[in-house]
Amino acid sequence: MKKLLTLVSALLLFPGAHAQRDRLDLSGEWRFRIDRNDIGEQERWYDQTLEGTIWLPGSMTTNGIGDAPTFDFPWVGTIATDRKWFNVNDDPKWNSQNDPRIVFWLTPEVCYNGAAWYQKEIEVPQEWGREGGVVLGLERCHWETTLWIDGKKQGSENSLSVPHRYRLGELSPGRHTLTLRIDNRVKEIDPGIDAHSISDHTQGNWNGVIGELSLVKSPPVQICSVKLTPDVAAKRVIAELTVDNAAGTANATVSMQARPAEGNCGATPPPMSRRQKLTKGTNIVRIEYAMGDDIRLWDEFNPNLYMLETRISSSSGEDSAVSTFGMREVGVKDSQVTVNGRPVFLRGTLECCIFPETGFPPTDEPEWERIMSTCREYGLNHLRFHSWCPPKAAFDVADRMGFYLHVECGSWSKNLGSGMPIDRFIYDESERIV
Repeated sequence: MKKLLTLVSALLLFPGAHAQRDRLDLSGEWRFRIDRNDIGEQERWYDQTLEGTIWLPGSMTTNGIGDAPTFDFPWVGTIATDRKWFNVNDDPKWNSQNDPRIVFWLTPEVCYNGAAWYQKEIEVPQEWGREGGVVLGLERCHWETTLWIDGKKQGSENSLSVPHRYRLGELSPGRHTLTLRIDNRVKEIDPGIDAHSISDHTQGNWNGVIGELSLVKSPPVQICSVKLTPDVAAKRVIAELTVDNAAGTANATVSMQARPAEGNCGATPPPMSRRQKLTKGTNIVRIEYAMGDDIRLWDEFNPNLYMLETRISSSSGEDSAVSTFGMREVGVKDSQVTVNGRPVFLRGTLECCIFPETGFPPTDEPEWERIMSTCREYGLNHLRFHSWCPPKAAFDVADRMGFYLHVECGSWSKNLGSGMPIDRFIYDESERIV
């Protein structure tokens, strides 16, 4: 049967922007409660003090919380016949020794499929004041999250590929209670039983948050994103800034300064600045930044990188972001993919998100350096992430090492294009990844 894959990006590595803001680390011990009967919202658990404990970042499995996998679980001990699944216990004549259709894989010591609640007391510093806003960032959640602050619902997020971010607006200094409900059940959005974003024979459909957990202070005028498009022939990079302005109409100064990244050589391009009128709400600012005559190009053999600091200043305050990028252009010549006009011979392997020690991918750069260095030792230059998207750390390491990434959305479904909710989810996921 033909399986449909959705490709987000191959070869092209997108630049990442890091905002320079005050940040509170929320990793550590959280209060916790399993919601087996899905009654937490009805009973207003967000207004209660949860009695259990769990360590984040991590999953219920890595914390040893859940149930031992048995044939009572729908994803263990099942066999596939023409893509229809049934439990082996339903057939008293079934024998694993004479049935080649059985699907066996490594199983965790404990599993859980359903809703679970996480809770933590947070202390907003007095020096943050009330002006501006606060953003909660939760990297790599599984899967759907719903957030309450002091018993007030803040909304829900549903992504398998990117951090869940909640813009909390003004949050007064002092103590607050953060309550998070995470639901890892497959409901109306079905990525498919073989999607490596959730499938139990790869990473598994765990429940938790495995990456950075942080509370970030954002100013009234903030840089939300910096999209950079290199123009090698013109020796420039085109920057598209998304700026949120909560302060009302204002005149601001936007300045940029690029430099070779640490460990890279080359000339430092000249700085630039310009005045920019901002209206209240979301503003798109487009700037052409000249890189100078002595530019160093990026490819797998010479992964030259630049750091671009973008700063915006107004009477309402200041914000800045640092972006990493390479001067590179992807094209096609005589049916071959090219980078900066030169043909690329892709030598890669498959990465299906198989990390048996944890059941989920690493979010730290040293581990991705180990993985990509191992690939390099075998003469490879790219990884295909089959039906899942790696965490941000993989992109940053690939940039530095001259490694190509083939990234896909978290779906391997026969229902793509059928008008089911998975269609809209895939479009939204691809936009979020980019």
